[in-house]
Amino acid sequence: MSSLDHLGKKAAEEQDAILERLDRLPAIRQRLFAAGHTPRVARKVSRTWVVGGALALAASVILMVALPKGHPLTFVVGLEDARGALGAWIAAPEAGELPVRFSDGTLLLLDRGSRARVTATDTSGANITVERGHARADVVPRKHGQWRVDVGPFQVLVTGTRFDVEWDPGQERFTLALHEGLVTVSGPVVGEGRKVHAGETIQAFCKEKRVEITDDAAPATAPPAGSIAAPLGAQTPATDQGLVVESEGTSTAPSQANAPQPWRELAAAGKYRKALEAAERIGFEKECERGSAEDLAALGDAARFAGQPARAVQALQALRKRFPADARASAAAFELGRVAFDQQGSFGEAAKWFAIYLRERPRGSLAREASGRLVESLSKSGDSAGARDAATKYLARYPSGPHSELARSLVGP
Repeated sequence: MSSLDHLGKKAAEEQDAILERLDRLPAIRQRLFAAGHTPRVARKVSRTWVVGGALALAASVILMVALPKGHPLTFVVGLEDARGALGAWIAAPEAGELPVRFSDGTLLLLDRGSRARVTATDTSGANITVERGHARADVVPRKHGQWRVDVGPFQVLVTGTRFDVEWDPGQERFTLALHEGLVTVSGPVVGEGRKVHAGETIQAFCKEKRVEITDDAAPATAPPAGSIAAPLGAQTPATDQGLVVESEGTSTAPSQANAPQPWRELAAAGKYRKALEAAERIGFEKECERGSAEDLAALGDAARFAGQPARAVQALQALRKRFPADARASAAAFELGRVAFDQQGSFGEAAKWFAIYLRERPRGSLAREASGRLVESLSKSGDSAGARDAATKYLARYPSGPHSELARSLVGP
């Protein structure tokens, strides 16, 4: 029984007790008068007033205890910001991604063909169900924030973090790659309350009753100085180029002491078109020259979601050129591959960027997705030999991965 149900039950019991006492009033009055007691002040007790007051009091208590302060979060779906409805199906098209943006700035990005529902919202967060497919979540950290993501038979408890999650109902396989923060996962094979830390990827194979946990600890490989991206076969050690590297995934340039720009707040709130317009007003090129690695990643996302792939490419390439030692540089390579494939239809370019990510992060949290999309990109670009080779490598490492069917069709019997 929930706390609200318990409170309602207690209120009903108090109401019944009041009614029972009211039913005994005539007998009590008769005994008092018979004993010679005369009330000093005659009072008319209204049964309706007492009952109504009791009900009003009970309702007030319930409202004060049960209802949170403020308003529940709202959300919009797609680039056109269509108002979302609780419990309604949200299905990403086969041709591209579908963003779901919440009023606190949290973003849920459904990958192609994925399906989800927002089942509940309140002032502290929301409950989301991912029925199938892959989703990326960027949950804004807030005091008392509490989010729950149900993925198949698994439950992920979140306060504020960035992660990728996937559920393959056919293979009964659950995957979570945590990029920032800390989450708690419960479900079959995994158990109750298993904590996952930043950089870790957890995979649960329900049919095989096993769990795999990997740690993305491989160092990034930087492109040659003065170039945006290294050739596919190049291996060049990273140079600091005046960077102050605090930890993996965070780096700042010494000259980065600028006041916050309006576009950053707009992007954090999921208002990508307005964020891009604000960046254009103050100078998009200037932002690419002076922004931090985090700023450039956010600027690339804003341009991508606003339907401006050329600007997204510009920001992401600036990130890779200026911050080659930052872990976001490798993630930018993956995003450049997605922009080339999904928004520009340039499959050869997409294959190049996916290959770069795999070279820099062979065991990274996006390695499986990059491997599969490399197979897909090479196949669509007409590189049959390259696609077959990539498919063979994919099946060797991910025999039951989401691109395994395509890989097998390219490799043959």
